[in-house]
Amino acid sequence: MIAPRIPEHRLLRLGSAMVAGAASALAFAPVHALPVLWVSFPLLAWLISSGGVHRAFWTGWAFGFGQFAAGLYWIGASFVYTGQFGWIAGGVGVTGLSAGLAVLPAVAVATARLFDQPQGRLIALGVAWVLAEGLRSWLLTGFPWNLTGQVWAFSVTTVQPAAWIGTHGLGAVTVLAALAPAAAANRRVRLGLLLSAPLAAVLFLGLLRDNVRTLDLGEGPVVRIVQGNVSQAARLDASRHGENIRQYVDTSRIPPAAAPPKLVIWPEAVLPFDPSGREEFRRDVQAMVPGEARLATGGFRIRPADGAVFNSLFFLAPDGRVEAFYDKVHLVPFGEFLPLAGWLPASLLPVTGRGMHAADARARIDLPGFSTAAPAICYEIIFPTPTGGPDRPGWLLNVTNDAWFGRTSGPHQHFAQARLRAVEEGLPVIRAANTGISAVIDARGRVLAQLGLGERGVIDHPLPIPEKPPLHARMGDVPLFAGLFALLLVMLAFEGRVPPRAGAPED
Repeated sequence: MIAPRIPEHRLLRLGSAMVAGAASALAFAPVHALPVLWVSFPLLAWLISSGGVHRAFWTGWAFGFGQFAAGLYWIGASFVYTGQFGWIAGGVGVTGLSAGLAVLPAVAVATARLFDQPQGRLIALGVAWVLAEGLRSWLLTGFPWNLTGQVWAFSVTTVQPAAWIGTHGLGAVTVLAALAPAAAANRRVRLGLLLSAPLAAVLFLGLLRDNVRTLDLGEGPVVRIVQGNVSQAARLDASRHGENIRQYVDTSRIPPAAAPPKLVIWPEAVLPFDPSGREEFRRDVQAMVPGEARLATGGFRIRPADGAVFNSLFFLAPDGRVEAFYDKVHLVPFGEFLPLAGWLPASLLPVTGRGMHAADARARIDLPGFSTAAPAICYEIIFPTPTGGPDRPGWLLNVTNDAWFGRTSGPHQHFAQARLRAVEEGLPVIRAANTGISAVIDARGRVLAQLGLGERGVIDHPLPIPEKPPLHARMGDVPLFAGLFALLLVMLAFEGRVPPRAGAPED
């Protein structure tokens, strides 16, 4: 077949790549328009089918910029609370973030262009793309948001492969399959089928796992998730702090319809203080929650030795004692801490501040009557952490405040990642979000109960039981990335040694 002519004008080519990248963002939550991937990635492959590595780099950068800008626009919503020019600052912030993140897909696309033969280039593009996503998940503090594999988080069936190959593995087979039309367009039908086969296989196995092997939910202790639905404007207004807490207390005291809860969970940073130093608050805990329940609540721990502030989750006994606490490890850059603050002149620190402190490691929490919990505050839930070892917890507890982002796609994308984490680790996720989405998710990724965005209420539900550690919980992503990197090196070593197939069409 005769392919359409590739636009030679630089702005037209980069604009086409940027539009294709922006369209690909529609595959993520909450839209999950997966077919756009089968158009956008072949278009990207077509745009780099001529020209050199330098041209491919900037084409890949434009595609990545479009995907990040369209997929992460919601970050700009949080800047509304920073002042009069919040939306302008938000636009600048999202633009700068997208421009920086786009360097990694640019490198991936440039790597693919090292291959002269189209079949090698398509495979290399899929492999390098996922390796770049893996690097993004680790580089600096890591930002594994809107990974390609997360597009499948709309269905319990389609997320099952994450139990074996993780989100990154699911992304790898997805990108390769999405490039199949590019192979078919060049009369390489067998290559197209080869690229599609891994995705078809894992989705079929996921269907079997979801429908053949049932999961016993068990009868664990009842937990109550409280979604107070306090707006971010109210949270930032110091004069309304007491009113906000009363809203959570009133919601927490809704009479249970069945068995009383053993643990009441409030989301991230509901308390604008450290309850350890507020005796008047602690002595009223029993009046705040039903029966003899414990209270888990987000707050800010102040370390007595040096006054360091931590974003923490406190566990209070019915008598008000702080039984345990968890300090956040993965802080949000520029939101909770200032990168490279130690290098800034002392004169700037009164303006910028050094931010919060991070804990050294993710901790486990043991409460009477409960299996061991692994807390995750806010976006800590987006970081895969293998849990198949001897200290394997029984459940994941995610508390967050997504009120910063309103009714944008951000809270939906955050929730999708919590669902994938449940499947990867084979552990139930109890999720308490201030304005939503709060939920009970079992170890298969099934949403057993949920409160949507903007709702106020409670979820009372028995704690689901965990599964045996699936493959990903035991192995993590290292074998996948090692295998993909080795494959790419072997392909590069053999590039040029395999002659083109006789009669094969040119790009």
